[in-house]
Amino acid sequence: MTTRQHGRTAGMLIAGLLALCACQEGNGNMPNVRRIEMTRTMPLDTNADAPVCKVVLDVAEISDSTESAKRMNRTIMQHAFGISSGLMEAAADSFCASRFSRYKEHLQPLYEADKRHNVNSAWYDYRYDVAATYELGRRHTLCYEITVTRYEGGAHDVTEYHCLNFDLSTGELVTLNDLYQPSYPGVLLPLLMKELQEQFDCNNLEALHRKGILRLTDLYIPGNYRLEEEGITFVYTPDEIASYETGTIRLTIPYGALAPLEKEPN
Repeated sequence: MTTRQHGRTAGMLIAGLLALCACQEGNGNMPNVRRIEMTRTMPLDTNADAPVCKVVLDVAEISDSTESAKRMNRTIMQHAFGISSGLMEAAADSFCASRFSRYKEHLQPLYEADKRHNVNSAWYDYRYDVAATYELGRRHTLCYEITVTRYEGGAHDVTEYHCLNFDLSTGELVTLNDLYQPSYPGVLLPLLMKELQEQFDCNNLEALHRKGILRLTDLYIPGNYRLEEEGITFVYTPDEIASYETGTIRLTIPYGALAPLEKEPN
């Protein structure tokens, strides 16, 4: 083989390796994201001091043109706005409009009656916040978390989480059943209990009960979890396994603790 041929072969090999690396890195790179931010208000009547319904949105749209990006956006819209088709900005507009329509329809007659009796109730001020965070997770996943907080009168607001773990190459959601053998709950639940006790400095279930935790339910594997880089973080909303005052509980289990139950990657 001539020197020129050696050079050409080496060049082809280097080009092939670079292409392979680029492909592999591309699967794990953060996708292009466009933030959609809206703040809208709707007063209950025309008076300057009228109660209002306020909607604050700050979500992230995957702005790539791939099919996987479109699939992720449809899933995001469904969980954030209850709409799974069309453009995300239009879905956000529709979310605002539906909240305002329901607000006026349900509360305006009550408010008018209270005004006639000089009753001024602060609970007529409604608020909806939808916010999103995202980060790269394990094995080319995107951890996308939606927090929906709503106040619709009453003692306090209500918070929901939607933790979505996307396979970046397909745009499909990745579940624990995709990753682990069917027997994984029997191993995972004791790990969650141990982490819960350590987080709240408790030695047993009775000690947790005294702190208002697991008094009304047994511990279970929540539907919200994040496939983060170092472990799986399980998210319990306020009032889910503890009193509202306890707030959100996040329990992280290292991947190594579940390694024997992992399925082979496809």
